[in-house]
Amino acid sequence: DLFIEKDSAINEHIEQMRLSASKSVLERRDVIIVATVSAIYGIGKPESYTEMRLILKVGDKIEQRDLISHLVRIQYERNDMEFTRGKFRVRGDTIDVFPAEHSEMALRIELFDDEIEAMYFFDPLTGKTRQKVDRFAIYPTSNYVTPRNDILRAIEAIKDELRDQETKFIESGKLLEAQRIRERTLFDLEMLHEVGFCKGIENYSRHLAGGLPGEPPPTLIDYLPKDALMFFDESHVLLSSPMTTSRLRRPISVSIRQTLLPAFARPVPTFADVVVLPTPPFPEVTTMTSELFFSVETFCSILDSSCLILSSPGFF
Repeated sequence: DLFIEKDSAINEHIEQMRLSASKSVLERRDVIIVATVSAIYGIGKPESYTEMRLILKVGDKIEQRDLISHLVRIQYERNDMEFTRGKFRVRGDTIDVFPAEHSEMALRIELFDDEIEAMYFFDPLTGKTRQKVDRFAIYPTSNYVTPRNDILRAIEAIKDELRDQETKFIESGKLLEAQRIRERTLFDLEMLHEVGFCKGIENYSRHLAGGLPGEPPPTLIDYLPKDALMFFDESHVLLSSPMTTSRLRRPISVSIRQTLLPAFARPVPTFADVVVLPTPPFPEVTTMTSELFFSVETFCSILDSSCLILSSPGFF
């Protein structure tokens, strides 16, 4: 039996917008994000994402070698010929960086005697200078970029779980599945150890985040400030469907794919309090006793949480 590496195609535009949204909510207050259901997919911890960033200011002392080394750690690729998103190039004391969250703008860093002399945005196609800047934060090219110590800790935790899962397969007489999961997982661990990333890294998001079994992985929602305002369209589908169907499908999916238990341990979303805006224009907050609220009652019973019905005259 031969292991074939997972072949996944990433939509570059969607990835760029996701990284732009992650950076914006961490640095600004005037942000509006229109997101699909992918906003609740597991990504890296915001603390790790922020810790790995590179903050540059004009006048800062930094050696060129240290600057390049940091760019490599946050998954930027050096390419002096093809200058595209997520890459950088070096020409003498000048370093050009194409930020992963931008699509039409690059950053030029000019060094002199191990000091940042100037920085400005420029058009990567024409080379024309657009704007001079005094400060800029370069964030990782992926939300999954994790500090080295956390990666080493996660690798050991994944190895422990691999041994347990492999033993269960052998005891059940599933020798082929045991061989497959060992080969696949060891390949992923080698990639994590050498380059800090692997295809299908979302399967290990709980280990990378240091979470316990059953704890939800970080999502884009965790990047939002505590006072953020969220609107759910078709919330009866977005919030309830994962709870009623995900657990039913997941054991079969995990078994077929020979995936480690973190894929099964990721819980379905739950909410302590749900704010529901009913379509009919009710003049005041009403208790859920009439037949009119049957669907809302059903929705709340599925979530096993308290619901608050809000309405405003003329709002709808």
